[in-house]
Amino acid sequence: MERLHQLTASHNVAYLWDWYGGHAGIAVIVAADNGEPLTCITSALATDQIADLLQESVILATRVSAGARRPKGTNCPPRMNARASADPMP
Repeated sequence: MERLHQLTASHNVAYLWDWYGGHAGIAVIVAADNGEPLTCITSALATDQIADLLQESVILATRVSAGARRPKGTNCPPRMNARASADPMP
């Protein structure tokens, strides 16, 4: 578990553990340049939906400037954990 916390901190996405830590069946795709969440993939999605979200994330990461990729937020579920008090993303 400690390794996971170190890894998320090194990629500036530790806040995602505060939001979703312990929630099975979710993967959060983040931009490597600034840790901005791009999309969430859950076990409830069909494979074609997952493929579409992956392709969309590639386009957002490569063609849209950091901070402007998801102005209205992602498709991620609401935060689960009470420790998440401050949103690092505007």
